[in-house]
Amino acid sequence: MNGKLQPKLSMLSKFLIKKLCETNNWNCYNPRLIRTYAYTGIYIDSTIKKIKSDLERAEKEKQTFTGRIKETLEKAKLRRETQKNFVRINVNHCDFFELRTKPLQYWKGKVFQKGVDVQLAVDLVSHAYNKSFDVAIVCSGDVDLLESVKLVKNLGNKVIIFSHPVNIATAMETEADYFIDISKLNENEIKEISFEVNQENYSKENYFVEPDFVE
Repeated sequence: MNGKLQPKLSMLSKFLIKKLCETNNWNCYNPRLIRTYAYTGIYIDSTIKKIKSDLERAEKEKQTFTGRIKETLEKAKLRRETQKNFVRINVNHCDFFELRTKPLQYWKGKVFQKGVDVQLAVDLVSHAYNKSFDVAIVCSGDVDLLESVKLVKNLGNKVIIFSHPVNIATAMETEADYFIDISKLNENEIKEISFEVNQENYSKENYFVEPDFVE
C-alpha cells in the first residue's frame, strides 16, 4: 500500500468483524477475534550479501546492468530498515497478532518472495483441522489459495475474502462464502483502518505491500 496511508494492524481485524456483523447480522453469534496472522517476505543479511556479491561481479566484468543492481542494493538496504521500524513501532504493539515471515530471495537482479502463500495456506488448513476457528477472514485473492479455501470449507468452516476486485481471482471470489470489496468502503471506513505515515520513522517506499492476513 503505497503513499501516506497504511493499514492499522491493530484495528483491521476489529473493523472486519464489525463489518461482517453490520452486513450479515452476526451480532447474535457474538463473534470474537482468535488471532491475526500477517505474511510477508523480509530482507535478511544473506539477501543483502547476495546482492552485494552480484554487484561486485558485475562491476568487475563491467556489465551494462551494473547500475540496476546498485539501485536494487540501495533499495534493499532502505527497505530492510523500514521493515525493522515497522515491526518495532507497530507489530510489537499489536495484541493477538503474529507476523509470519519468509526470507526474500534474490536472482539475476530481482528480489522476490517465495513460500509466503504456501505458509498462509498451511496455517489456514492446519487451524481448520485443529478446529481453532469457525470463520476465517483472508485478505488475499490469490488463486494459489483456492484449494486450501475449498478444503477449509469442506471441514465445515466459513471463509470470508477481503480484497480489491483487481487483486482477486474470479475463482476465489466465487469460492468464498462472502466477499468484502475494499473498493466499496466509504471514506470514513478507510480512515478507520488507516493512518498517516510519519516519515521520520518510515521510508517513502513501504515494503509491506498487500500482506495476507488470516484470522
